[in-house]
Amino acid sequence: MVNHGDDKRDGDKESEQHEGAGSALISRRSILAQLGMTGAAMAIGGVLGGTIGSARGAEAMSVTGQVYGCGLPEDDLKCVLSVSLAELRSVSAPQADRIYYVSDNGAAGPFVYNPSDTASDNTGTVIVSASGARFRRLFTGPLNVRWFGAKGDGSNNDGPAIQAAIDAAGPRSSVYFPQGTYRITESLWIRQPEVTLFSDFKAEYTPKLSCTVPGTWMIRVKHYSFCMKGIQLEGDGVITQNPYIPTVNGILIDRSDGTGAETLSNLDSDIQFCGFFKLNECVRCVGRNVFFNYNIFNCSVKGVTVEQYPNAECRGYRFVDSRFHSMGLGSFTLAPGVESWCIEFTSILAFGNQVIGNMSDFGKGFYKGPVDRCTINDNQIYSCNGDGIRIVNTEGGTTAYQQGYEICNNIIVAAPNLGWSKSVSDATPQMNYGIVAEGGVLQNGFITGNVVSFPKKDGLRFANLGQSVIESNLILSPNKRADIDGSLYSGITIEAGTQNLVSGNMIRTTVPNGAAHKHGIFNAATSSKLIDNFGFNQSGDFIANTAPDTTDVVEAGIPRYTETYKRDKAIGSFGMRMYTHNAASQKTLFAEMVAVQRSSTAGAEKADIQFNAMSGGAFKPLMIASWQGSLTVGDRTGLETAQNGYVNAKALNGELVSFIASTVASVPNLTLFVDAADNKLKFKNAAGVVTVLA
Repeated sequence: MVNHGDDKRDGDKESEQHEGAGSALISRRSILAQLGMTGAAMAIGGVLGGTIGSARGAEAMSVTGQVYGCGLPEDDLKCVLSVSLAELRSVSAPQADRIYYVSDNGAAGPFVYNPSDTASDNTGTVIVSASGARFRRLFTGPLNVRWFGAKGDGSNNDGPAIQAAIDAAGPRSSVYFPQGTYRITESLWIRQPEVTLFSDFKAEYTPKLSCTVPGTWMIRVKHYSFCMKGIQLEGDGVITQNPYIPTVNGILIDRSDGTGAETLSNLDSDIQFCGFFKLNECVRCVGRNVFFNYNIFNCSVKGVTVEQYPNAECRGYRFVDSRFHSMGLGSFTLAPGVESWCIEFTSILAFGNQVIGNMSDFGKGFYKGPVDRCTINDNQIYSCNGDGIRIVNTEGGTTAYQQGYEICNNIIVAAPNLGWSKSVSDATPQMNYGIVAEGGVLQNGFITGNVVSFPKKDGLRFANLGQSVIESNLILSPNKRADIDGSLYSGITIEAGTQNLVSGNMIRTTVPNGAAHKHGIFNAATSSKLIDNFGFNQSGDFIANTAPDTTDVVEAGIPRYTETYKRDKAIGSFGMRMYTHNAASQKTLFAEMVAVQRSSTAGAEKADIQFNAMSGGAFKPLMIASWQGSLTVGDRTGLETAQNGYVNAKALNGELVSFIASTVASVPNLTLFVDAADNKLKFKNAAGVVTVLA
């Protein structure tokens, strides 16, 4: 039995001593090493087409005797003949009781003659001599491209030999590539189902297919269940060229034949442990169901592009633990109108796909496409020069309903330090958005635990988001160009939608020279909860909520919840708002407390607390408290009214309590107040009589 590992022993084969070629007896120990005990015994015993085992009449022979000399005196019968491939083709009188051992480097192996065989010469497993005799190679298992004449030396055109091996293998077969560089000048076609191309897929020894013919697809697959393991494809990209415009493509898996039969959308293919280098497109799939595991995509424009087969959704894709390095050559420009993505779905009719545990570094965009019933988790995206994840759910005038998605625990980082100068920033491509969804509504999903650092625009941006959870994300230094061109973006922006929970997110800016993002969170989605978020260094309110929740009905007068909402760098303020139920609007801003920094000098820090509350249907200041030490405010024994704010406060350590000036008519009885008419401290008793105190 000869297997794909025999090429590793070519040197051993050639070291065997043979007599004259053509009719010489090959060492029996050599043929035993090539065939193995079982294979040799089968061949000698006539199982594989010979008659040697019974040619000696009734004389009994052991298996050992058969293998080592047919049970006769040494050299009485020449059972195995050593020949070159050329000599085998020139045999004019072949014998069926002989094994012809071809000794050519790469093509070495045993052949037998069968007078009834009519198969055509395929150069590897069937050899037809000049006299028309058919010799078949004895083997089990995969075919070896070297048997068919592939050299793997990087200069010979090995395309025809490899194609011959693939065609000879037929359906449900495997084709083995020994180590080497196999140059091809045209596409290799896979026209049968369940064909596997593979090697030993050791990283340091992985064989390579190389092509420099512009516009070529190196492998074209026209049937289902194609598999490739441990093979590299290399194109014509010149990595010093800017713009970077390689033209050779990798694998095209497309079963389309013009009939539109839906069964042709089932690709059911698997790409593992492969490498794709210096290509325009690494892989393009037209249809569904392809797995990509443990691959390397390097210095190419597009990683994997998925296109829709007519009337069939793009589903069943799985991208796991692959690396995408320098896709689009990072900061290089590309051909006009060309985008670079590690993974791209060109149709919005896609669902049920997984993108898990991949790594992208020094590239442009990572993922572009729909996320309907998809998982995009645990990916690491470093030095991103485009959008980290761009969600697309609108195509032409059609919007796809997308739900049940999960985008969690991804790390999306741009180039962190460009010197913060306009000239450097303008000259260097940067990450636009960390995660962005523009177009139709995106709903019923989770966006949690992501880290987005140094985006040029928003960290997370959603055109229309509904019934989704945005939780525990860290957005570091969004709106990176704020100090350069005056643009204003936020950490998280939700432009429309309804019923979202935005909770536990942190948005902070570390950009020097006073640059800041517009808001920590900008929300225009109705009936949404913004709870326990935190951030600082934005130029406006930390939370800008233009669509307060009006759906929750709670008991009148009972606060519903609180939210952190404001961090104003200019005056060093930070605030919290408290809400309660209102019968008319369902939810009303009830009160807020704002801390206002007055001094940050070490040892002389000072701040005020300002209380604001609803009064007479309007939101009005209630009290400002200033202090240098600790202050307890709120020893409240007075009566509350809905007309205007007032306070009974106790100063403990010489702190100051400031009153908001009010008119006599606006304050209730039994109130201490400052009269707006003359700024004097006065008291209004139970009868409404006002007394000047100071």
